[in-house]
Formats: sequence, structure tokens, C-alpha cells
Amino acid sequence: MGMIYVKVTTGKLIPDEGQRTGRNNISKTYKNSLINVLASIIPKANPDFEGKIQDVQQWIIEVDDEEETPQREIGLDSQGNVMMIMPWKNNHGFFTDSNVRVEELAKSYEIDFVDKDYFEHLWTTFGAKNAMR
Repeated sequence: MGMIYVKVTTGKLIPDEGQRTGRNNISKTYKNSLINVLASIIPKANPDFEGKIQDVQQWIIEVDDEEETPQREIGLDSQGNVMMIMPWKNNHGFFTDSNVRVEELAKSYEIDFVDKDYFEHLWTTFGAKNAMR
């Protein structure tokens, strides 16, 4: 099983609350209440990163080149700093949890290739800095 490494530029996946339009206070309150109830019943897929995933600007994804499915992922902020790696500890991942194929990502996002050493450096550096987290 060989791996390829792709950098996907997504920009913000979910806009900030202040950028949304057409929502009144009642629908916001209802939505927030529903989210809180569901969150108390259903465990979070990425408990350490739930509030940060929407801020990732680029993802570097390790992809199985035969199945074309994500195996590991690294989320970067707008400055190229590592925000998260997944799967990691109790975090299942964003793309890795969905088994999206690279060809599907290429239809919607800009994709570049990176080398394995770069990916591994970012992965191990984040893991070392956050080992006690």
C-alpha cells in the first residue's frame, strides 16, 4: 500500500456566525438548542478540535494510492501553522472519517502534491508539542 500526499486549499469550511445572513434570533436560538441537545447525546467525533475545524484553511492529507481514501490529515491555518492532526487520540478526523476520495476533492478544491518527509515532519512535530494534551 503506497501513499500520496496532497494539500487541499479549502478556505473556511463554515463561515463565521457574523457572516451569515437571513437568520433571525428565534431560528438561531432553536438551532443552538438543538445542537446542544444532540451534542449531549451523541459523542463528538473530534472532541479536541470541534471548534477549530471550520478555521482550517488548508489540509495536507495522506491518501492510500490504491483506494484513494484519506488515512491521516493535518489542518493548517492561514499562516501555514499546524492546528491539528487526525486521527489523533480521541479525534477521528474530518476527511479521514468520511472516506472521501481524492478525485471528489479535486472537483471542488485546489489540490497540490507535497512529499512524505514534509507531511511526517509536521505530523511528528505537532504530536511532540501536544503529547501532554
